[in-house]
Amino acid sequence: MKHHDVIVVGGGPAGIAASKVLSTAGLDVMLLDNASFHKDKCYGSILSPRSIKIFNKLFPDFYYPKKKVNIFELGQIQSRSYKTFFRIKIKNYIHSVNRVNFDMLLLKEAEKYGVKYSTDYIKSITVENNLFIVEGNDKYSAEYLIVASGVFGPKLLKIPDIEFEVPRFSTIYHTAKTTEDNLIKIGFFSEGYFWNLPQIQEFSAGVRFFENKKVNNLHKAEEILGNPDEGIKETQVPLFEADKSFKNNNSFDGCLFVGNSAGFVDNWTGEGISFALKSGMEAASAIIKHYTRPARVNDQYLYNIRKMAKHLILAESFRKTFYKNFPANLNLLSEKRLLKMIISYISSFSKSANHLFLKSLFVKTPELISYVQDTE
Repeated sequence: MKHHDVIVVGGGPAGIAASKVLSTAGLDVMLLDNASFHKDKCYGSILSPRSIKIFNKLFPDFYYPKKKVNIFELGQIQSRSYKTFFRIKIKNYIHSVNRVNFDMLLLKEAEKYGVKYSTDYIKSITVENNLFIVEGNDKYSAEYLIVASGVFGPKLLKIPDIEFEVPRFSTIYHTAKTTEDNLIKIGFFSEGYFWNLPQIQEFSAGVRFFENKKVNNLHKAEEILGNPDEGIKETQVPLFEADKSFKNNNSFDGCLFVGNSAGFVDNWTGEGISFALKSGMEAASAIIKHYTRPARVNDQYLYNIRKMAKHLILAESFRKTFYKNFPANLNLLSEKRLLKMIISYISSFSKSANHLFLKSLFVKTPELISYVQDTE
């Protein structure tokens, strides 16, 4: 059995961020992932201004291929028709990346800081003699465990008398799609939203449904996406629930859930990378601060992410308010005051609506192009 100070299960942005911070602090860290990064990830390809800021701080010399986009088109899906409401041009660029290549490059960058990585299919995680035992093709042990292995990560843990809950999740259907548009297109409908965004060599398109009605949702996704260049793929994306996330992270000393495994995704926009990075970094910081006192690590982690958690709670409130009076609220988004709040919203974490409004006062007003157009 191979022993380490910390085992991180899951090699996405959350796991890599945690591993980098821990390795830089001199801890022996093993990062495990079962797919060697050849994962299909047509979704989750946008780096928001907030994500870019965190990346620049965490990996200041990290270069990655990207498509820079600063024009958004917002509209509504009506049956198979797309109705454009308006376009906006913002000051800061959004980075659109190929997630498979991006994650592989990110891992290579992390290895420069001493991160050790191994491909292994994880079967179970148990506890013996106050050590976490991770069993795959090989066997590993550690004093601390960070779970960063997606929505169903909590299912890996088999600890008597403790039930770790899988985050509630929504479903997205996504594909590669050809289009000439050099902008991010988002079309809302009563059950969710559609997106189309440019990448370096292709375009990513998808539909997210907040409620899981598998047969009906797939049929509607096929109608919205039309005839894609590739088949339509299905992926589960968590919906943040504070009680469930905090319960899991308080269930066992030294075991921390980050990223999608903790449900850390914006319920309104679906953005998750900034929350993955932030939670991974803060989990690592909590372990470093209280390495010899495991009973304090979980509380420290929850304290570290309190502002991020408040933003996620705010996101759920915004989602419910937005869809409660849809599509009327879509028209309201074209108001300059609200546009500035949205830009502030995607640029940093906000602990309340009042905090968000105050920050938005310092945001440059985006260029707005309003018009209505129906396309098939």
